[in-house]
Amino acid sequence: DTVYSLRIIPFGGYVRMSGEDPGKDHYEKHDFLAQPFYKKITIVLGGPIFNLIFAILVFIVAYSAVGYPVIPITKIARVEEGSRAYFAGIMPGDSIVEIDDIKVKSWDDFYGEYSRRDTNVVKIYRKGQILSLVLTGKSSDSLGIAPYIPPLIYKVEKGGAAWESGLKSGDLVLEVEDESVNSWEKFVDLIRSHPGESLSITLLRGKDTIRTIIVPRLVELPDGSKIGRIGVLLPMAYKRLPPLMSLKVSLVKSYDTTVLLLKYLVRLVRGKSSVKNLGGPIMIGKMVQSSREYGLFNLLFLIGLISVNLFVINIIPFPALDGWHVLIFSVEAVRRKPLSSSIQTWLQLVGFAFLIILMLLITFFDILRIIK
Repeated sequence: DTVYSLRIIPFGGYVRMSGEDPGKDHYEKHDFLAQPFYKKITIVLGGPIFNLIFAILVFIVAYSAVGYPVIPITKIARVEEGSRAYFAGIMPGDSIVEIDDIKVKSWDDFYGEYSRRDTNVVKIYRKGQILSLVLTGKSSDSLGIAPYIPPLIYKVEKGGAAWESGLKSGDLVLEVEDESVNSWEKFVDLIRSHPGESLSITLLRGKDTIRTIIVPRLVELPDGSKIGRIGVLLPMAYKRLPPLMSLKVSLVKSYDTTVLLLKYLVRLVRGKSSVKNLGGPIMIGKMVQSSREYGLFNLLFLIGLISVNLFVINIIPFPALDGWHVLIFSVEAVRRKPLSSSIQTWLQLVGFAFLIILMLLITFFDILRIIK
């Protein structure tokens, strides 16, 4: 029989199986601890593995059915000196028309073909002429170009720094701190490099010039670096991937996210990152709400990321998590006898207590962020 229940602290769900408590003198044939090693491992890892499978499926739907955002621009804003593009003769202001006889409609189209081979023939539009240029070298080398994107605000995240400062969709950024802004790249660089600082920003709204103050919110990246963020989006188009390609991209995205999370947890344990940067149920709710405003792809992508998070957290060998059970069963298989039930129970209680305290602490910081 299966019994369902709701608990006072809704911090997650769990399954309590028959015969799960260690230390009994006798277990029934169907009890969990009476099962052979491989069955126990399969049962314990079932949850995390299905979290990962669900994430991959969500990513596939996002990439193949909904489509992912791409920059619908092929005009070049900047060319780095000494890069592949520089030696090929590409110049700022050029617009990419074709690469290897394949027409290019977005920046993503160009990079998708560029990365396939080491030598590319690129057709560019320059001052009324179509020129053919050859990119040589390894595709893994820096191409050294950035797209020209006008600093036009497409969407403003509700509750973000830009929203609080009165920025609106359709605003054109003219200046930040009296420094001229002529591209989206320049705008982003200025915002990212001034986290937590008051910045004067000049906008063109219709025919009116508006000046306001904005304070980019400090965001710590997984590598420990800190940047400013105001919550705005640039104009985007959406591109759907074929099913097989979306499967490949989804697998790569799940793997990359898993590695990134594990690296962040290592930084957390070493004290190189703060628990203040973690988000709990409240922050997840706000992120889901923001993702809905930015479109279905962003919402599905966030759901996939949350599922990968659950997979990673649950495979950690920490008391009360699935990874801990895998570790215990593996040790018992090597020793050929069970560990002390009293020690297991004590460690489980310590683990549960730590996780509850951690979740309360994370929720506290979530509330603080909202108040601020």
